[in-house]
Parts: sequence; C-alpha cells; structure tokens
Amino acid sequence: MNNLDPKLRFNEVRIYAHQRSGSNYLAELIDSNFIESGSYKNVYGGHALPSEVDIDNPSIGYIYLYRDFDKVAQSVFKLRNTFGLDVNDYNRFLDTRYSEMFNPHLKAIHQVKHHNGMKYESRVSEYFRNIHMTPREFYDLHISAWENYSESENILVISYEGLTGGFGNTMLRISDFLGAKISEFSNISEKVGYLPIKGTPKSMLFSIYNQNILPQLIKLYHTIKKLKTAIYQHES
Repeated sequence: MNNLDPKLRFNEVRIYAHQRSGSNYLAELIDSNFIESGSYKNVYGGHALPSEVDIDNPSIGYIYLYRDFDKVAQSVFKLRNTFGLDVNDYNRFLDTRYSEMFNPHLKAIHQVKHHNGMKYESRVSEYFRNIHMTPREFYDLHISAWENYSESENILVISYEGLTGGFGNTMLRISDFLGAKISEFSNISEKVGYLPIKGTPKSMLFSIYNQNILPQLIKLYHTIKKLKTAIYQHES
C-alpha cells in the first residue's frame, strides 16, 4: 500500500500501461513529486488489463499511460530477447502472434536501472507467452480496455507523448487528479527500467554474449528442434 499524504484523494496510486510505454518513468515521476517513498515500485502497477485489477475500488487512483504504437512496437522488438520473442525480422514481428514467437530459451543478459542502482538480469519475461494476437491487435485491445473506464473518477488516462512534450500541463492534470496542492514539478534525468547494456568492461562482455553468442545458441536450438522433428517423423 502507498503511504500517501492524507490530503490526497486516494489511499493508493497505481500506474499501468502496455509494455514499453514509459510506465517506469511515470511511476518515478509520481513517486518523486507526490509520494516521496524513494522507490517508484510503490506506485508501479505493471501491464495488467482493467479486468485484472480492483478497478471499482474508489480508494485506488489508477493512471493509465499509452504511447504511440510505432514507438511501442519498435521498443518491444529491440528488446525481443527480453520477452522471449524468437524473431529477427521487424515486419514478420508485426505480422505474427506473440504466442507464436515466444521461445522460453532466449535468456539474454539485461541491464536494469532501479531507484537504488544498476543490476543485471538473465531471464525471459513470460508476459507474451499466451497472447494470441499480433502486436497491433494486442496494443489496440490494451488501450481500448482502459479507455472504456476513462470517465471513472478514479482513473486518469494520459499519453507518453503528452507527458514528454507538455510536461508541466500533464503533471498539472495528474496533480488535480490526485487532489494535490502542487503546481511545480521536477523531472528525472535518468531512465529507469530496462536499458541498453553499456559503460563497463563487464557490460561489454554481456553485450558480446547477447549480440554474438546468443544468436548462435538460438540457431543451434532450432537445428536440434528440426532434427528431433525429422527423427520423430522417420520413426513414425
């Protein structure tokens, strides 16, 4: 539960968005300007649909952030190994269902910036495993599901482009939504969440693994998979 100022309208605030839409950034802004808990994780909700959260609870303020589809798609594709998406052609990525691209064996090494510093992770996100839609189809579904609740008093829908291009005005909308008596806001200079690996000898080794070794391991995986299929068909 958030430790919010009792003068604010809600007992809790939760940030939701489609993957790669800037939700970590917005959560950091909300925490640093309104809550000051020291961790954006205290307001970061994730990427759930309204049907998966306590949407009718008036004590929880929901802020949904959406971003231009092309930017979202390009970002997901760039981090495709993070999401276990076994595809190297962008157009094929756009035309294929997420579930058909998912490969749990894609374990790249990622650099993640949290409020308390940098760390490395090697794991595959399961988020898209059971999404039987193309990137555009799921993007449209996600946004429309939240926009259906945009008239609710405990839900605010904003755009990433509006936030970055009209920072002051968008933050004023958020302040008004939260019932805060704040009209001046501080932006954050450093990105949070998944970042490109760079900067240190250790990170350079991880980058070499991601760019040169992992693709070869993926090719080997597919070769073995084809051999197993051929052997099975021959024995049948």
